[in-house]
Amino acid sequence: MRNRTRISRWWSPLLILSVLVAATATVFSRTCVLSGAESNTVEAVPGRIPLEAELHATLTASPDDRTALLALADLYAHTGRLSEAIPLFQRVVAAAPADVTARLSFAQALLAAGYTADAAAQLHAALAFAPNHPQILFLLGQAAEQSTPPDYEAARAWYEKAAAGDGPYARLARERLSALSSP
Repeated sequence: MRNRTRISRWWSPLLILSVLVAATATVFSRTCVLSGAESNTVEAVPGRIPLEAELHATLTASPDDRTALLALADLYAHTGRLSEAIPLFQRVVAAAPADVTARLSFAQALLAAGYTADAAAQLHAALAFAPNHPQILFLLGQAAEQSTPPDYEAARAWYEKAAAGDGPYARLARERLSALSSP
């Protein structure tokens, strides 16, 4: 009797979990993907996540929806699909040049893809709208460090400006300053 109670206690959650997995697999097989960054056409692709499908559906209905474009670009960037994210960020920034959040996300994707000069250009543009933004200042330091050749003097200057503030980017800037001053 004791073994039967132990089995039944775990059987229900396992059954529910297996039903959820099967339902999720069915949903995944019917999602959509935008066929190109500049395209408004949608094609069925198995294995895409539901959020991505929802964003594509939104963009099919309203191709210039900046919120959906930015969300999809962020999704692509955070899942390592930088070549798909960058054109979407370009569209968002072209539509809303003063959108500091979009420029920051775009710059981070560009840095991750190795386009340091382009990232720095986006960060300088964002700086015009938010001159003391610690994340912008910190990322400008990162861009200077990652440039070819690295510009450590410029990196230090940006990190010093970022370190003057509070919050996580100020702390990170202080850590980078410490690392740059170490032999």
